[in-house]
Amino acid sequence: MVASFRRHPEVALGNVLGSNLFNIMAIIPALALTTPVTITPELLDFDIWFMAGVTVVAFAAMVTGWRIGRGEAAAFLVAYALYIGLLFKNGHLPGA
Repeated sequence: MVASFRRHPEVALGNVLGSNLFNIMAIIPALALTTPVTITPELLDFDIWFMAGVTVVAFAAMVTGWRIGRGEAAAFLVAYALYIGLLFKNGHLPGA
């Protein structure tokens, strides 16, 4: 957030992408070495497709040089809220 406030969106984006890549490429395999990791059917049926769709839209924006303004940012936040809401509705989150 500091990078965004200081008008360095490339650093903010790099932090998000780097964190996600590290989690996928290092943390999950390290966990799997110590404990079996189960992939639930819900993950394959819904989550992966939702995330893939959002990734395609975000990647298209980055590659084509679109500027993600307030409207697009609001749309991503609404999509995230819908995603979390659906997880709660379907009972896929703790406490749901």
